[in-house]
Amino acid sequence: MNTWNITKQLESNILGGEYLGGNAWLKPDGTGFSQTCEDDDFDGICDQEFQIDANNIDYLPLKVYQPPITNFTFYPSHPKVGETITFDASSSYDVDGSIIAYSWDFGDNSTAFGVLVSHAYSEPGNYTVMLTVTDNDRLESSISKLVQVFEEKTQSGDIDGNGNVDFNDLIVTLNLILAGVYYQALLSSS
Repeated sequence: MNTWNITKQLESNILGGEYLGGNAWLKPDGTGFSQTCEDDDFDGICDQEFQIDANNIDYLPLKVYQPPITNFTFYPSHPKVGETITFDASSSYDVDGSIIAYSWDFGDNSTAFGVLVSHAYSEPGNYTVMLTVTDNDRLESSISKLVQVFEEKTQSGDIDGNGNVDFNDLIVTLNLILAGVYYQALLSSS
């Protein structure tokens, strides 16, 4: 009978962990024993033994920790000064556990915590917003996105209020003109 391991020793293992032990049992889809086992004391060794087959047991299988996948969205996508922006990290996830903390840095010395948060900027400009998530294995992952904040004032001819005079303003103007012509035609026919 092969036990597939040695006595637990304080020395770097093949995964970079602190202890030598057994093997790492991995699958490409992330469902291998070492990828899904529990490690409540965070020593890098799975809490359960791994039954390889009827005659082989790994008594100290190594634990593989996978960091969380971090992502967020925000809306409106072209915010103005003073406008409340909603930041949503619900698309972040952890393949081998759960996310336990969401930390936001809005790039203007303001921070927040939570999956869904809001913030308003007092000055126009480009701000780098960073989200850091922490999972139940104490691993962190971060992502940054640029938020461009526009001045509140609108340009002459900016009918849709997006801060620019563009094709959409032309369409809105034409619709208003046509609606007025139609209304006048209705009045003159009655």
